[in-house]
Formats: sequence, structure tokens, C-alpha cells
Amino acid sequence: MLGIFSVVLALLIPQTLLAYENGMLNLKVPTDLEQRQAEFIVQHRFYGKITEEPVETFLGMDMGANVGIGLRYVIWEKFEFNVSHIRSQKEYTTGLSYAYVVPEILRGQVDIQFFSFKSGIKERKRGIFCQLALQSAPVLKRFTPVVNIGYDAYNGKTGLGFGIDVGIFEDLSIIGEYFPLLDDDEQVDYFAFGFRIWTYGHRFIFLLGNSSEIGTRRLMLGTNNRDLYFGFNIQRLLLE
Repeated sequence: MLGIFSVVLALLIPQTLLAYENGMLNLKVPTDLEQRQAEFIVQHRFYGKITEEPVETFLGMDMGANVGIGLRYVIWEKFEFNVSHIRSQKEYTTGLSYAYVVPEILRGQVDIQFFSFKSGIKERKRGIFCQLALQSAPVLKRFTPVVNIGYDAYNGKTGLGFGIDVGIFEDLSIIGEYFPLLDDDEQVDYFAFGFRIWTYGHRFIFLLGNSSEIGTRRLMLGTNNRDLYFGFNIQRLLLE
């Protein structure tokens, strides 16, 4: 029900989408929202493996889904407040970020996020996640690389994420992401690929990746398989 409600809400919010930063599949990018602008986002990652009976399970969509909803709001220029909820382990997050831009060269953003989650019936656990997001100016007006560097204080682990946005048309981009593991032999690297479509009032992202987890903190920890899962994001810009 949470997923259905979130999708309907994102589709019905009566505002106009204007051009702002190119969002990735999972990676954070430095904000380009203006003061008092906000974005609402819905993220779905289906639990069914499309590598196992993709037709019978309708690309894994009849097996349930991990759902995330989030809202970010620019309080002052380049200074952003954000909140989110992820169904997996009933995770809640709240955070602050600040972006800095070197015109025509590089955009950067520092994030600090406070999170809590519940594993099984155990008591709720809490932690802090810090992250640096870097995004270069488009190379040859078409290729935009992104790098995320994060530190999960709860797990005591540092993580990396790399991505590339390839503009095909004005309203269509192909995106790839890769999260290499730095210090865990029991998990495997996370990877994903997909595409983003701009439409009137919305931005849609469709992807395939080898995990149904949501959020850079979780993905930097790796995954336990190389099966593919289908997912999508819906982003909506809200204006004051």
C-alpha cells in the first residue's frame, strides 16, 4: 500500500517540472534546486529476480517490493534538508547537505545523514552516514561522470560509488553505476544500468541491478548475489 500511495501522490502533485540536476539511478548528485524548492521521490526495487522465470513473474513484480519515499527541501541557497523512509528494516533517515559549484568544471556536495533501522524484532539501531558527492561538467556535452565517497559510522566502513550519465537525446539518458567493495570478502560488488526519461511534470528512471536495496549507504555495503532485479524511480519537483 505504501508503494501504491507514493506513486499516485507523485503522479498527481499539480506542479510543473523545470530543469534541475540530472539524478542518477542510486548515486547522489549535488543539488541544483533553488531556495525554497523541493523534490519528492519514490523508489521501487522489486524482490523478484528477473533471471528466474521473468515472464511468469512479470519481471519479478509479483514478488513484492522494497519501497523508499523521500523529500528534500532547499532551506538556503545550496543548503538542503532531507527526510526519507525505506520499507526494508523500517529505516528512517534525516539529513543535511551543502553543495558547492565551480562553474563549468565541477559540482560537489557534502551530506550528513542520521538514520535508524530495525532488524527483525530487535530494538531500533541508530547511526550516522557521511558522504561526498562529486559531478563533473558534461564531457563533450554528453558524458557526465559522478563519484560518491561515503563513510558508514554504524558499520565502520568506507564505500565508493561510480556512475556515468550518457545523454542520448534532450529528454533521454542512459545511466550506469558501479559500487566496488573495499573490505568485505563475503559480499559482491553492486552494479546497475538503466535509463532516465523526462516527461511533462515528471522524471522517470527504470533500472536493472543486482540488489533490491535502496540508498547509497546500503549499496556501498555490497550485495550477496549477481541476479538482476527490476526497479524504478519517480521524481517530482515542487515549487513554492
